[in-house]
Amino acid sequence: MRHDGAMSSDNQIKITSPSDLLSIIPFALGYQPLESLVVACVRTTGKLGMVARTSLSDLADKGCCAQIAKMVAQNAADDGVAKAFLVFYSKAMDEFSLIGLKKHAKCFAAAFAPAPAEAWVVGETRYFCLDCDGDGCCPVGGFDTETLRATAPSAELVYRGYAPAVTRTHYLGLPAAAPSRLRAARSAEAKALASLAAEPGRLAEFRKTAFTAWQQLCTHDDDCAAGVVTAKPAQLARLAVGLRDVGLRDAVLISCLPGGGAAAQKLAHSATSPGDAVRDVLNAVVGQAEAAEPELVTYNRHCAVLEQVAAHASTELLAGPLALLGFLAWWAGDGTKANCRLEQALDADANNQLAQILRTAMENQVRPGWVRAAAARVPGGGASVSARAA
Repeated sequence: MRHDGAMSSDNQIKITSPSDLLSIIPFALGYQPLESLVVACVRTTGKLGMVARTSLSDLADKGCCAQIAKMVAQNAADDGVAKAFLVFYSKAMDEFSLIGLKKHAKCFAAAFAPAPAEAWVVGETRYFCLDCDGDGCCPVGGFDTETLRATAPSAELVYRGYAPAVTRTHYLGLPAAAPSRLRAARSAEAKALASLAAEPGRLAEFRKTAFTAWQQLCTHDDDCAAGVVTAKPAQLARLAVGLRDVGLRDAVLISCLPGGGAAAQKLAHSATSPGDAVRDVLNAVVGQAEAAEPELVTYNRHCAVLEQVAAHASTELLAGPLALLGFLAWWAGDGTKANCRLEQALDADANNQLAQILRTAMENQVRPGWVRAAAARVPGGGASVSARAA
């Protein structure tokens, strides 16, 4: 589940109709949903709140449907929901299929009560209100889905540089490295590992050099802000090797967070935690008082570099960059990607410490501080239930 607060701009986008809301759902999720139910909530403040997705196949069993509906409704209540929009994405538009969708909608509406829930269906070419009574709510056959790509909110998001992936698979995928770059990365990786094995005392110097390379890669504004990394394979390979070291891993992690620059430098150069500085930076993410949020351009830079590190790393070194990507996704409120990266990291190394910490946090429904702070500001909103992935 995602929240509208993540990586938000000071310039609000105004939504004035259901079609406006439907048009921005792919931007909120990061991809175009298929065969899915998306629940988009409007808060009591009038702002877009929690956006959650589940596969239609997960709702086939009545018991599962009720359980999922209850969980989503509880999370939405904690987020201060005033109204929920239930948006079904389905290719099947025959009468039998629509009867099934109406049953799902009824189940979710009951869970959201007393908050109202309005149901819509988006097909390949048409979309319409599922509760349309034929009294002018929707035209016969529904609206043309092409109109959803031409609303003022979607146009504004495109102008700001947002572009949802074609599918969920594309959204969760890692970039593919060319064979020549992979060969170069493997060679550099082997040399780095052999050098560290032969001279363990070089680890401190290796850590400093790798962190400097990380900083340089993340400050190429024009490239990284656009999600493009022009790093040499050898640079990425050495970073992958370096991320096995807890000192470098923590320095990279802290450098991604607001106000973490000085503490990250100390970590990279001393390999010992600078105490209060690191705790203060982490508290600003996990704690509620400071409630630090990701900033879009900086977040994209860090993720772009780490994704390229993962794309060039051998299986044995994948856990390091993937666990960091999972943490950043969790912080951004992107539970879908956080869960995916976490599973990938643990598949690569079940003992990866950061991945284990993240798994514990997500299993215990720990949310980033800015999400809990936003919920606390909403009358009736709590902070005890996670808004993590669907």
